[in-house]
Amino acid sequence: VNSCADSPSTAVLRSSSALPLAQRPFAVAESTESVKMGDFAAGKMLSQGLPDRGEVTCDDIEQVLKDLSMGFEQKAPAYAPIFAALKGADPATVDALGLPSHVGTVLKKCDGGLAVFDYTLFTCDQVKEKASAAPAPLKAIGQDVDEGLLVVDTTSGALYSFDDGVKGAEVAPSFGVYLERFRDALISGKVEWADGWVQLG
Repeated sequence: VNSCADSPSTAVLRSSSALPLAQRPFAVAESTESVKMGDFAAGKMLSQGLPDRGEVTCDDIEQVLKDLSMGFEQKAPAYAPIFAALKGADPATVDALGLPSHVGTVLKKCDGGLAVFDYTLFTCDQVKEKASAAPAPLKAIGQDVDEGLLVVDTTSGALYSFDDGVKGAEVAPSFGVYLERFRDALISGKVEWADGWVQLG
């Protein structure tokens, strides 16, 4: 799936369930801060503090990256310069990888190095190097500190853990949902940076 907006048959709706960090659930609390961070922090939320439901598009993901940039400055200043130093990959290089559009959109902004919950995103070169790490239609796109892989199903867009050659539990229904859940956890103070993301509370 390489188009900027997923087709209706593969579109993923934002989930109201929380994303696990090392398979532990996060509770996404309602933000009480007046921070201008896209629709999430502008107050367009459900009563439970979650964003309005809808299809996650590449435009949404680009907005989440902007939200994260501001969120890191305010919530994780030690990580902010790390994020600011990340550079995007050549679009043609990204497209050649055959990854779902959600992943491709992020790689075009941040060619590896983006830490999201337990995993750090691979560069395009690392994605190619790890091409044989998981069987098709899975592709490795990141890893945790124990070298456990984060893989994406290139047909459905879903993310899974992958350890010792075994596909594990679903991490998120799409990379877009995964990134939005991380943004929500960051803004609501559920994670902090300590040479890796740590769950609070």
